[in-house]
Amino acid sequence: MYEEVSWITSYNIGIDGVDKQHEELFELSNSFFKLSEDGSVSEFKKYVYEFNKYMAVHFKDEESYMESIGYPELEAHRRLHQNLIDSITKVLKESSSISVMKLKMKDIAKRFIEHILKEDIKIKYFKNANQNVEDIEYITDESFK
Repeated sequence: MYEEVSWITSYNIGIDGVDKQHEELFELSNSFFKLSEDGSVSEFKKYVYEFNKYMAVHFKDEESYMESIGYPELEAHRRLHQNLIDSITKVLKESSSISVMKLKMKDIAKRFIEHILKEDIKIKYFKNANQNVEDIEYITDESFK
């Protein structure tokens, strides 16, 4: 049995296009979490590859948005994005069992959620400068049923 990654509205950062892409990434991740442990490693990697590809598109779009609003932490944010992509690429290069790869991808999914809640939310607060970033509630564990 797998643990589904669920989008909850508390993850919204208030930027419609970015929020929709985040939600789509959650749905894509469920594709590989649903595969049975005795399934094909190549099938699992196919889903992870699609997730990785969409994540790269999302990061590019998000970075373009940050650039358009003059976000001051853009370069540091780009490095965080690259780190997530590199982590997924590493999983794709492995020849481990599905169960091992699922554990690694679950860790990456949690890091992605934390990224949204700790880093992406700062974009919203930068845009709406009257908000206080320190008031963010971290609710990462709520996503995993």
